[in-house]
Amino acid sequence: MLITDHAYARAKERCGLNKGAFSRILEKAIAANITHSNTKNHLNKYIYKCVADKKYKFSTLLYDKYLILHTNEVVITVYHIPQSLLPITKFLKD
Repeated sequence: MLITDHAYARAKERCGLNKGAFSRILEKAIAANITHSNTKNHLNKYIYKCVADKKYKFSTLLYDKYLILHTNEVVITVYHIPQSLLPITKFLKD
């Protein structure tokens, strides 16, 4: 998956991740394959709010405390999931 300069900049700004760390997080997120459809309750609503106000439709990946927005081939941006929604395992469908 291609990571844009914008995604690297947002990872640094919002999450404090450098390029290498963000690349590793992305690899783990792809392997875990937790998406918006796997979530429930407040986490589902938070993701919907983050995605719905965008001009284009993006897919999501979740890993640890990070929400990654991407198209099929390009990572667009990353968000830090709020502390009240952690750990994300509490908000995953069974």
